[in-house]
Amino acid sequence: MAPWNKLPKDLQKAILTMIILYGSASVSCRLGPVICDPPPPPSVTPMICDPAPPPPMTPTPTAKPTVTPMICDPPPPPTVTPMICDPPPPPPSGGQSRLESQDRLLPLAEIRAVEIVWEDGLTFGAETPWPGAHYRWSTSGGTLAGSGERVVWQPPAEPGRYLLQVVADWGQAGLAVDALVLVVAEDGSMTIC
Repeated sequence: MAPWNKLPKDLQKAILTMIILYGSASVSCRLGPVICDPPPPPSVTPMICDPAPPPPMTPTPTAKPTVTPMICDPPPPPTVTPMICDPPPPPPSGGQSRLESQDRLLPLAEIRAVEIVWEDGLTFGAETPWPGAHYRWSTSGGTLAGSGERVVWQPPAEPGRYLLQVVADWGQAGLAVDALVLVVAEDGSMTIC
């Protein structure tokens, strides 16, 4: 350790401040680094701790290092993003239809639409220009009777707003959804929003 009178004035002030702040005549290494403003010149020798800090721990030969596995261990296989061709490539020869070749080449479904129509009373139907759809109806209140293209809705006794929804599903060829908001008044009458 350098003699006190050889230390720069700024470093002497910093050490005295630490002694006053911590109420001890000896400064311990556990207090952390000393911050000097302005910093001491580079020729100052560092302080030596008394007592010396413990030596760094070295791993014993019998200790095995622990490895934290990554979330993907083993890593997943690389994904391949299919290319979308515009215009689409010609259909392959071999008797496949255009739809079959597109299903195999392009993973995109065709954009289709379905519409709920209020037929009469409490009967609702699904209309779409594409044949062969499978229909799934749902409602947020009341009950539905029937299935397929037409259902009958039995409203609940409580007045309020209820959602009627249909999903038309053509499998890989496409999917479409439509919904109506049905309002049941206090007198039991129904209107569509």
